[in-house]
Amino acid sequence: MNKAEARKWLVSIGIVPVIRASSAQQALAAIDAVAKGGISVLEVTMTVPGANKVIEDVRKSMGDDVLVGAGTVLNAEAARQSLDAGA
Repeated sequence: MNKAEARKWLVSIGIVPVIRASSAQQALAAIDAVAKGGISVLEVTMTVPGANKVIEDVRKSMGDDVLVGAGTVLNAEAARQSLDAGA
């Protein structure tokens, strides 16, 4: 997906829920609730324990049906890891 396609998707949804939780399990439960509510865009903050694994799991289970971003990315290495996970 290119930037224009991602922007179009974001604009069409009109909201980006930010997932900030104290555990990966809580994050995944929140993501499931967001998806069941019909929102196909979300951001997982790097403050979630195992955030990149959460992103990876979401991409594996939901594939291209969801646009996943990473938040609270503080350096280039964290950005690379998030991209590698599927953000």
